[in-house]
Amino acid sequence: MPLDIPGIINSELEARNAEISAINRQIHSDPELAYEEFHAHDNLVHLLSARRQVMRWVSTSLRIQDGED
Repeated sequence: MPLDIPGIINSELEARNAEISAINRQIHSDPELAYEEFHAHDNLVHLLSARRQVMRWVSTSLRIQDGED
């Protein structure tokens, strides 16, 4: 039986709606542009670090590693 990928994604988005909305409001209330997105970056890293291994190479970007190497 094939996985229902869209259904899985929708379920996760619905389950995390409050967190996603909070991050959206934080980013919207403190706009940053042109590789100066430090607060947005920190907010996203904080949220994602609770669930995944987050690796940082650039102060305004991130890479999420989920699962095994």
